[in-house]
Amino acid sequence: MILTVPRLPAPIRKTIRVPGSKSLTNRALLIASLAAGDSTISGGLASDDTYYMIRNLRLLGVPIREEETGWIVSGQDGHFRGGDLELYAGNAGTTVRFLTALTCLVPHTQIITGDQRMQQRPIQDLVDALRMLGASMESRNGCPPVTVRSSRLQGGKVRVRGTISSQFLSALLMIAPYAEQEVFIEVEGDLVSQPYVDLTLGVMEAFGGEVWQEDYHTFRVGNRHYTGRPYPVEADLTSAGYWFALAALTGSEIRVANVHPQSRQADKALLPILQAMGCRVTWGDGVTVRGPERLRGAGEVDLGKLPDSVMTLAVVAALAEGETRIRGVANLRVKESDRLRATVTELRRIGIEAGELEDGLWVRGGKPHPAVIQTYNDHRIAMSFAILGTAVGGISICDPQCVNKSYPTFFRELEKLGT
Repeated sequence: MILTVPRLPAPIRKTIRVPGSKSLTNRALLIASLAAGDSTISGGLASDDTYYMIRNLRLLGVPIREEETGWIVSGQDGHFRGGDLELYAGNAGTTVRFLTALTCLVPHTQIITGDQRMQQRPIQDLVDALRMLGASMESRNGCPPVTVRSSRLQGGKVRVRGTISSQFLSALLMIAPYAEQEVFIEVEGDLVSQPYVDLTLGVMEAFGGEVWQEDYHTFRVGNRHYTGRPYPVEADLTSAGYWFALAALTGSEIRVANVHPQSRQADKALLPILQAMGCRVTWGDGVTVRGPERLRGAGEVDLGKLPDSVMTLAVVAALAEGETRIRGVANLRVKESDRLRATVTELRRIGIEAGELEDGLWVRGGKPHPAVIQTYNDHRIAMSFAILGTAVGGISICDPQCVNKSYPTFFRELEKLGT
């Protein structure tokens, strides 16, 4: 399927609401499943990735029902029915990695796997760390599928690399209260995507978990179990970033009504970068971005803490004066696609000068021409270039349904903005 994005004929002034955070939804579902008692998760994201999490938690014996108030999760207090199961999670990195840790507490044997791309994405660092805690498990060539044969974790001291994915650390942190002893985690190397660990710690604390940490290098997790509770999921700032980019690219004024300045989400940091490029940003009832008449290049920026916004910023840079260099994101090569190569390839396809760096990419603003964009089954490539299409015209998106991974209503919302 190919979808052509209509160009906006003139700047618009619109208000939009974005769905709940995918990162927070999956963390809340996992922790609520571990907790004692029922939890109500309201405002959560309904997407492919979160439904993979729900489906697999149900297979492990966790009752989850959907009601008007949200998902009601009946927590198992760390005691799961289990069984000999294959848990399939598509290309959902958080789901695969979080379930790999969780199943170390589940009786019998579980195989955690995903689609072809997921089976190329690294997980050995997490497997090695869980083995240090007493788990019996193995991966295939350092990637899924992972076979887990444990039902308990001893706890104690563990080391995990932080240079590839913060999801390994988050997975360890969330299941650590259910080990037989306290867990002491040492992070080796520089921790990528640190704000996502902040999200993990925030959800753990909301459900009663105890964590002490020093400089994101050492963590101590106590044995206090989680307690079920109502948990409202805040709006997704990565999703909001696409609408902020639309404002920047088209000179429009877009208000995202349900995002909040106190959010811990990393992608809030995209806003000052857009300000530096000439946008006006106003916090109030939500956040409003007004695009300038002429965009300036962002210069050199480190997006190591907000890697999901790299593609968004890259398409904004395509229409900005001068050059933008994005650094600190080497780990994008092992995401849903090799996002650095994919972004550069598609920018060149529309006539924009761009290139890869060892840990990022560069973009020189210009005049894009129409083209059919390949998405590599990557939701963030699809949404970023669709937003660029509202300013350029003649941009078509292959396989637009890939956005169901994180934002199923994206193209409907985009269509409404133009009416």
